[in-house]
Amino acid sequence: GKDTQFDSLTGDFKIAGGKAHSDNINLKAGEMTVHGAGDLGFNLILDIKGRIVFSPEKTQELVHSVGELSSLVNQKGRLVLPLVISGSVDNPSINIDIKDLLKKKLQKDLKDKLLQKLFG
Repeated sequence: GKDTQFDSLTGDFKIAGGKAHSDNINLKAGEMTVHGAGDLGFNLILDIKGRIVFSPEKTQELVHSVGELSSLVNQKGRLVLPLVISGSVDNPSINIDIKDLLKKKLQKDLKDKLLQKLFG
């Protein structure tokens, strides 16, 4: 696979119970930034949840390719996706949190329907 160069990685880590835990992981790499929280075990196993935020330019490119992503663009014109990072440090598994996406979509749909019913 292609290696990803990180521009910066910051966070405050507390070390206890065989792992380093952070509630404010921030990783900048090119046209994306990851904000997250989670653990890095001394066994080098990752367990991090967060969100990935793309630059406005990359957002336009991605939305152009996959139109359905347009509903996930924030007010600043940036695509925001929920993210789960697991596996080992030398072979991480980086995935979009589909359950979180579906939950947010269902919540939005329900809210929209309720508002429509209440205020027509």
